[in-house]
Amino acid sequence: MKKLILSTAAVLAVIVLLPLIYIGTVLLRSTGGLPVWDGEHSLTGLDGTIEVLRDENAVPHVFAQSERDAFFAQGFLHAQDRLWQMMSARQALSGRMAEWFGAGALGGDRFNRINHAPRAIQRDFEQLPADDRVLLEAYAAGVNAYLDSDAYRRPPEMVLLHIKPERWQAMDSLIVYRGVYNTLLGYGNEPLTQRLRLHAADERAAELSGLRPFEVRPIVEEAPAVSAVMAPIKQRSFSDSWLLSGEHTTSGMPLLANDPQLPSTLPNFWYLTHLSIAGENRVGASLPGLPSIAVGRTDHIAWGITAGNVDQADLALVHGDPDDATRYRRTANGAWQRLSGRDEVFQVRFGDEYKERILATEEGGTIIPSNQIRPAFSEDPDALVELKIVHFEGDTSLSAFFALNRARNTAQALDALSRFTGPSLNFIIADVDGEIGYVSAGRYAERQGDAGQIIDFGPADGSTWSPIPYADNPQTIGPGSGRIVAANQQQVGDSYPSYLSDAWADPHRAMRIHALLDQQGKHDVDSFLAMQRDTFLEPASRTVPKMLEVERDALTDVEREMLEVLQEWDYRFDNDSAGPTVFITWMRFFHEELAADELGPSMWPGMRRSALPAIALAVLGGQNTQWCAQAGEDSAPDCSEVLRGSLSRAAEALATRLGESPDDWRWGGATPMTHPHQGFAGLPLLGSRFSRVATYPGGPDTLMIKSIDASNAPDFSRADFTSSLQVVFDLSNLEASRFMLSTGQSGHYRSPHYDDFLPRFAAGERFTIPTERGAIQAKHTLLLSPAD
Repeated sequence: MKKLILSTAAVLAVIVLLPLIYIGTVLLRSTGGLPVWDGEHSLTGLDGTIEVLRDENAVPHVFAQSERDAFFAQGFLHAQDRLWQMMSARQALSGRMAEWFGAGALGGDRFNRINHAPRAIQRDFEQLPADDRVLLEAYAAGVNAYLDSDAYRRPPEMVLLHIKPERWQAMDSLIVYRGVYNTLLGYGNEPLTQRLRLHAADERAAELSGLRPFEVRPIVEEAPAVSAVMAPIKQRSFSDSWLLSGEHTTSGMPLLANDPQLPSTLPNFWYLTHLSIAGENRVGASLPGLPSIAVGRTDHIAWGITAGNVDQADLALVHGDPDDATRYRRTANGAWQRLSGRDEVFQVRFGDEYKERILATEEGGTIIPSNQIRPAFSEDPDALVELKIVHFEGDTSLSAFFALNRARNTAQALDALSRFTGPSLNFIIADVDGEIGYVSAGRYAERQGDAGQIIDFGPADGSTWSPIPYADNPQTIGPGSGRIVAANQQQVGDSYPSYLSDAWADPHRAMRIHALLDQQGKHDVDSFLAMQRDTFLEPASRTVPKMLEVERDALTDVEREMLEVLQEWDYRFDNDSAGPTVFITWMRFFHEELAADELGPSMWPGMRRSALPAIALAVLGGQNTQWCAQAGEDSAPDCSEVLRGSLSRAAEALATRLGESPDDWRWGGATPMTHPHQGFAGLPLLGSRFSRVATYPGGPDTLMIKSIDASNAPDFSRADFTSSLQVVFDLSNLEASRFMLSTGQSGHYRSPHYDDFLPRFAAGERFTIPTERGAIQAKHTLLLSPAD
């Protein structure tokens, strides 16, 4: 018996200890591999010697004599600092993550294969001018030169997964760019409208897709008058930008601010870079996997970008043949047409391969598999859903960025962006001659009828469109107001002749920017930086007084504390304030009292995340008060009863989850911002090791933004995104322009530059990126020279 016990113990020890030893060994190995930023490397593919100086913020300053060599070096540096980010982006967007992570990644792979067709990528590459293809090839050569050099270090993520990087191809940059397109692509309101019509519990819910409770000044202003805007739900990403001409600045030259707001991932979406090409400078934020500068300045111009939200995708229904899966027709009595298809094979780690056939219509639309659409877009079991996206017809956007980087004034920059055919982006531009301009860049479509706003069978919903000429895209040079504000709001007034979208972002940030610009006659860099850190929420200033009119009979202690907090609140989302937590929590339950019964169990779960639901703001403003009645009831609604009931529910949630004292309700404690790692977030052991948590000021739709998921109020720990990059460009002295990322430059989780910007960003700190060699405080020097 003793021997049996000892033997069993030994076996158990082996079973337990060996995996632990293995895991510990792998984790230990993953701590190594930090990039070496000093030294000299002889590399095949270079024409001349390149010097790379890295400053105290880990920003590389690249000194090259040609654009080709500069992009070669940029590929080398991106790979050195962000190789996992580049490789995982390519792997995901190619629909191949299951090769690394197994069957759990197969759903995302299937979705990405719909948008990733190698033939389309090849076509886009061939449409680029020959000189631009050479630059992409140079960038790819730089990436591969790093993989072949003695500077190469395998990223810790690849060490843990036991995988090695595949070589980079020139067309891989187009795959990475396709991911940017998918992130920013606008669909309009047609998916929401269709689902509300089919799945909501009450027909009143259909009002949400056309709700117009706000007014906003469009980006291109025909007159000082405001224009209505539709804003039922949030899009996936937001950004702020504003620009003043010299007559409104202390320097007499333009000032430009940009704040792209994207998911708060690690590594950061952006990578700051300075390229000096034969003495000409390009400075700003680049995207790992893509050459050139995406947001930045040269010696002649500066530019910023925000999501444009123009509807560039159409969904339509076609009739499938229940007896022949390869046939479809657009109308009930129309001629049958044949679906084309391509076979996709998915390799699955630790599992069997998976095969799927992707079908397409003769008109170039892709058939979305029915199991990827929940809730469904049709009650017809034989209906097929066709997706048609403008970029499926060819994309030359990278060529536009190359040309933008070479532009020497605002007019040339606008001309360069005529080649931009990708996701709708608002570009604001200023030059050193004092000119300012704006364009909504992208390939836009002229639809037939209201086909872009519905999901239906033909002939009501057609699949043909013609491009809107670039000259007709919303744009302006030298506006009379001397200002341009682009915060994802409507680009032009309702007089614009073509349909662009019916799902612009809420106008709160745009109107707050206008208000702050109006507060002083002349602005400077410091006032622009203060605006970027602004935490005031304009809709709270309008709605809280209405909420405080709640009936106060039989208040509990917690309810009384809530009202006192809101009475004293200054409408700023600062970390030490309890006001934001009380406001958003109460709004969350008020929203539920209003809309959950109308939306029903199919639609409410997806709508309850909104922190500033348009219907709640509208009702508090005296509009759409019929929502205060129960679903299906026509009786006179009692909104005061709904407001009082939601106060009680909010008080109970606050007391239960956070505590009964306002000291327990401080915004910073309720909203830790998680920066999830791209790949390992949520995994045991690895998620916490590679991700980071920080506390920021700001809230939903404040300029210092912190988007939150309100569904679990008052627990707002699932904050979605914040500012990924903040820049201010001073055209009177471009060297004084300011920059900051929200996390850090390095992609290695053990690097001091992985997350060193986190506290500095939260505190409002910014830094300059000098271009003169003597002004650069170099901490590391790297020389890249041609191999013999």
